[in-house]
Amino acid sequence: MPARLTEASEVLAAAGLVRQGRIYRLAASRFPGMPLFPGHPPFQVLTYRSPHGICIAAEEPWGPGNQAGLGYLSELTMCTSHSGAHIDALAHMTIGDDWHGGSAQTHLGDFGPLRGDATEINVLERAGIATSHKTGRTRVFQLAPSSLELASAWLATFRTHWERRLDQLDQLLLAQHRTEQEQT
Repeated sequence: MPARLTEASEVLAAAGLVRQGRIYRLAASRFPGMPLFPGHPPFQVLTYRSPHGICIAAEEPWGPGNQAGLGYLSELTMCTSHSGAHIDALAHMTIGDDWHGGSAQTHLGDFGPLRGDATEINVLERAGIATSHKTGRTRVFQLAPSSLELASAWLATFRTHWERRLDQLDQLLLAQHRTEQEQT
């Protein structure tokens, strides 16, 4: 079956099939001072605008007469693409001068690969992980359902173990919460 864009109505219909379940967060928490591999810039969250700053600057971003006292917080997040979980570029690792795209010395610069990056995603197509088709001047990529089924089967081998462990953690945290409630 050729790849195609998924319609919004199809996504909503699929989401409506879910009756119960759990959400597992796979990403690592990000925080200032978090451990990173040496050579990567630190993770930082800087306040750019705050309700207090807007007030003392006598600014009125919504126009004059802000009787409701509206304010907002705007942050600037700076981090390496290696902060927590991430999807690696195909050019992530090198061994000497060798990397996925060819010669690291020739094709891998400070601002990313000059070739062999996600724009050359045909490697994923050849592996059967993704499919693509051209619509006008745009190439549309989609994960191949069969690869998701393989990933799901692989994850199922770990699911029972981790569900049991997380259930134990739930019980421990509930017991701890009850104990804290009884002490207050």
